[in-house]
Amino acid sequence: MVLQGGEYFVDAFSDPIAALSKFKSNTYDLVILDYRMPKLDGFELYKLIRKTAQDTKALIITATQELIIDKNGEELWKQSNVRIITKPVSNED
Repeated sequence: MVLQGGEYFVDAFSDPIAALSKFKSNTYDLVILDYRMPKLDGFELYKLIRKTAQDTKALIITATQELIIDKNGEELWKQSNVRIITKPVSNED
């Protein structure tokens, strides 16, 4: 709602598989992903998106930043288009 209020075009999905099936290259400048999702975590979904769209940036939201770092370590930091933000997330964030 905050992004739509800022006049951004937003597509929202609660299922990462559905989001991936609708994803098309050159459609999104940014994907905002929750790290904990059913079926795929946010970073796994981002890696699949990158196969279609190399330049798409990602913001991964998580309550446990350490979990993402521990699980994905060096691979995560090689992704220059990824940023992590911890919950709770304010509108200003």
